Amino acid sequence: IWGARAEVSPVSWIKAGGNAFTYKPTESVAFGNPAPRQRYEAVSVNAELSWDVLSAYFEYMRLDWPQDDDGRGIYGNLTLSLPGFGATYEYKDYWRVHGRFAAPPPVRYDPEHAEANLVDEKGYGLTMTWLPFSDGTLIEASYAQSNIRNKGWPGTEFIATYHSPPGERFSWTVQRLYHRDVLLRERAYYGELNYDWGNGFTTQLAVELRGVDEGTGVRDEQEVSLDI
Repeated sequence: IWGARAEVSPVSWIKAGGNAFTYKPTESVAFGNPAPRQRYEAVSVNAELSWDVLSAYFEYMRLDWPQDDDGRGIYGNLTLSLPGFGATYEYKDYWRVHGRFAAPPPVRYDPEHAEANLVDEKGYGLTMTWLPFSDGTLIEASYAQSNIRNKGWPGTEFIATYHSPPGERFSWTVQRLYHRDVLLRERAYYGELNYDWGNGFTTQLAVELRGVDEGTGVRDEQEVSLDI
């Protein structure tokens, strides 16, 4: 197994690099005899740019499989950073990049489903953070679309979250989530109340209401937790 990386920054606002990686795993067969080693290769190039309030990243990966079709992956993002506001757009196009050492960004934002189909997935995502007032109130939103190439299994995700101003004894958070995948559709509401009693003693009450449709009917789930 071996790998190498080279990187160059010709000017202050651009950085470019590349990776090469090869490994030959030992795999056992019947009676414990090792199978002939097969070579797996991966090559990628990337570029990172930054201008004042804008930054961008792009990466292209190529995987050489010994038996299957070769894989390739494309990922890119563009970020805008302003005082009190930030937004990021991400794009992905993955085809057979499910190698043992490949972990491209999923471009999915729901923690319960933040895993891309690395065999075949193409889509995009958009995230936004906004501080509308000087008291630290925070609004977050994300939208993601993941369509497998045959256009028969779309995946859609939307999350919106409001955080009350920090630094006070009482704070609260509310969230709305929508997720749709191959045979799964979820709608959820989440609320959280926090109170700081002082002297290191805090109380948190969280409530989640979730409707789940797995293709065989809709079921409702409720969860309440209290942490002290």
